[in-house]
Amino acid sequence: DNNPGAAYIFYFDGISWSQQQKLVADDMADSDLFGCSVSIYGDYAIVGAKQNDTGDLSNSGAAYIFKRDGTVWTQLTKLTASDAASFDFFGFSVSIYQDFAIVGSIYDDTKGSAYIYHMTDNNTIWTETKLTVNEITGFGNFGWSVAITDQYAMVSAKDIDYFSGAVYAYKKLKDGSFGASPTKLTATDRISSECFGSSVFISGDYAIIGAMDDDDRGSSSGSAYVFHYDAGWMQKGKIIPSDVSQDDVFGCSVSISDDRIIVGAQWDDDNGFNSGSAYIIDGISTFDYSLSVELTSMTLKSENGKVIINWNTECEIDNLGFNIYRSQFDTLNFVKLNDILIQGAGNSSEANNYSYADENIIPENTYYYKLEDISTTGQSKIHKIVSIYINKLNDNNLANNYKLFPAYPNPCNPSTTIQYNIPAKCFVNLKIYDIKGNLIKIITNENKSAGQYKIEWHGLDSNNNQVGNGLYFFNLTTSTGFTQTQRIVLLK
Repeated sequence: DNNPGAAYIFYFDGISWSQQQKLVADDMADSDLFGCSVSIYGDYAIVGAKQNDTGDLSNSGAAYIFKRDGTVWTQLTKLTASDAASFDFFGFSVSIYQDFAIVGSIYDDTKGSAYIYHMTDNNTIWTETKLTVNEITGFGNFGWSVAITDQYAMVSAKDIDYFSGAVYAYKKLKDGSFGASPTKLTATDRISSECFGSSVFISGDYAIIGAMDDDDRGSSSGSAYVFHYDAGWMQKGKIIPSDVSQDDVFGCSVSISDDRIIVGAQWDDDNGFNSGSAYIIDGISTFDYSLSVELTSMTLKSENGKVIINWNTECEIDNLGFNIYRSQFDTLNFVKLNDILIQGAGNSSEANNYSYADENIIPENTYYYKLEDISTTGQSKIHKIVSIYINKLNDNNLANNYKLFPAYPNPCNPSTTIQYNIPAKCFVNLKIYDIKGNLIKIITNENKSAGQYKIEWHGLDSNNNQVGNGLYFFNLTTSTGFTQTQRIVLLK
């Protein structure tokens, strides 16, 4: 068979785990990918088959409910969306709790959806409620991860808001339904491209949310956030183990049992390339989420075409170091500036002073900065956001400087402004390449007098065709030997 899929039930007898049964769908077919998502609670299990075909609807998807009787699991029912369409991928994510189940359908109407099912009449009727979010108007992967209990439901949309991600939390109402007006949960240190909502799980009044592309410890190193409900969901802390590193994607999967957390890192290399690992953390309610740094001040200063960030600490406890983030918006699209963690003082009861210079500045713009500290146990904290407006640089600042500034906005959809400075007349060549090094377009190829220049790129190639989403590079080369490259992310 060609990828019909299966799921396996394992049983723990108090000493060891053993396989109890292999589950397959009664109507299994090639390429269904049955088992792409699973969840279990008591005597019930649910298994997703995101590429199952409903009639003539290709890859519409399905989810299967199984019930245990003794040591035997039997298929109870097959769930499909009442408004199923081709390529919805219904069943991409699943969760079950008592007589409630929730199923994610990430490509439904492009933006995604989730369906809650309530079992009644002795397992014979499953009542469907569809969840959508109006603020998601395009591709957002709403339904990427789902979780449900007898009180709460959560649905993630990891790719919204420039891939910063969000989780939508629903509370069960007195009539037994889940409210239509969810609470939007985001990380307090939210930045673009961290995919908050890569995974989600609820247990009691606690939830854990993975952000597998968080880059606190390197690109896609990952993290997990703990939330607690007390008259509303509030972030309690952020977890990053001290040995997490680039491309581990810590937070790709999460779960809670009693007071214990488990977090997956599927590309951890401890036992070989991408061998993977899982971290078990005891005490979700007692875990130390305290601050490692007491910040006394953070100031910004414009100096010779740079922004100088200065900050002072009163004391530091187990402080591994700092990260600096910048945005041209006060709450969104923050990008980490430092490639290497700025070393902290570890344990210190004395005042310490730090400084960082941001050299990629475009004049006549406002910049927002925020500071994050990372503890030796992997905890992180965002301290504050400060801003500065950069006036137009005077001729003395630019007199001897060749410079290619970062594009703005970046990411763009699809237009962005490219700005460069040359201090003397020379031949200028400005080109855009894709990630494979293919030439996309020549923007400038002529002699230019000394000065600052701004060019708008509208996401078009040399034939005026719209290019696709992705990472692009623009390179400035002059006849005087200067060359510099910057990056653009195009999102539509």
